Amino acid sequence: GTPTTINILNNTISGVTGVGVSVQNYSDLLIQGNALTGTGGGELQAYGVSCNAASPRLLGNNIQSFSIGLNCLNQSSPILENGTAGGNNVIKNNDIGVSCDNGSNAVLGLISGSGPPDDGGQNSIFNNTTYNVRLTNGCNVYAHNNWWGAAPPATDKFSQDETSKLYYEPYLPTDPNGGGSSPIGGSLIVERDAGISP
Repeated sequence: GTPTTINILNNTISGVTGVGVSVQNYSDLLIQGNALTGTGGGELQAYGVSCNAASPRLLGNNIQSFSIGLNCLNQSSPILENGTAGGNNVIKNNDIGVSCDNGSNAVLGLISGSGPPDDGGQNSIFNNTTYNVRLTNGCNVYAHNNWWGAAPPATDKFSQDETSKLYYEPYLPTDPNGGGSSPIGGSLIVERDAGISP
């Protein structure tokens, strides 16, 4: 059938040992205002949001304490901004903040340089233990106007293989989001034609 727009709004999901929100083979999806908290980031394959061949829009979420906050696989291209307005997501206290693999081209913030004023990402991606961003296997990620925990950002918190490129400049001099909130329990899975299951 015809794809339906799905919104995942204003949920609090905590104590996650697997995946907080999983999006597979779906693009017309908004994930907004959610607080997703894992149990400390050390679990194998514990993800805040996992995208597999999916491109949702993430706005105003707080994702923390996972092994990977936002995991993007198989040509996923999530967008963490709202047109020319910022995305205002907080991705912190994970082992890896954002991981992109196999041609996934996330937009963490993109300033076009022409047209109306553009705020870029306005996301806070910082205090992640190993990397704030990791790119492997042909990923190009735009990450303009984000806070990385310091200005200038610590470049050892960015990892990209020879087939990938991270565009993180310009960056923000201060945190636009001031941290985040703290949550409560569950997990969501979104698949095309399968809907949402608890």
